[in-house]
Amino acid sequence: MNLATQRQSAEGPVRTCVGCRSTAARDELLRFAFADDPPRIAPDPSRRLGGRGASVHPRRSCLEKAVTRGGFARAFRRPVEVDAERLIADASNQYKRRVAGLLLAGLRARHLVVGTDAVRGALAGPKKPVMLLVAKDAAGRRDELADGVTRLGGACVAYGDKATLGRLFGRETLGVVGILDSGIAHEVALAARCVDELSEDQ
Repeated sequence: MNLATQRQSAEGPVRTCVGCRSTAARDELLRFAFADDPPRIAPDPSRRLGGRGASVHPRRSCLEKAVTRGGFARAFRRPVEVDAERLIADASNQYKRRVAGLLLAGLRARHLVVGTDAVRGALAGPKKPVMLLVAKDAAGRRDELADGVTRLGGACVAYGDKATLGRLFGRETLGVVGILDSGIAHEVALAARCVDELSEDQ
């Protein structure tokens, strides 16, 4: 075991990516499980599916290598037929659902402020956003709000587009969402990053 693996072992379980073959903390990798009926490989981000699993960095390049270089076949100890693009799309959709679930749970718990005016009000109030989620096609006062959040030590994450965020919150379009809870912000940022790294332009 090398020093990097030893350091990660102290922080939690370590797995090997079957795409790039490098080791990483288990939580940094996406687990895939083999389902028998019908025979297929399925993303298992919650690690609830039984049977043998395979871990892959949630990145397009690693998933492509896991398919084309036989990483999944070695991990599952059987020949597997899988379309890399379908698998990438399945994984991306899992993370998009994760973002949506976190945001809706945050809204119910009053850990979100939604829209430009609400975010501006929160920046001036006692409980300030720790993260700003900004639609990639948002314009207007986006930079002003992002600067306000980062000056307070928060983060700004670009995700989706205004139509996608709007549908989630029952609006036609939505450009910005402020997240007040650090735990939710952390999980949203991780899932949003995975969506980006699985996207076609990576």
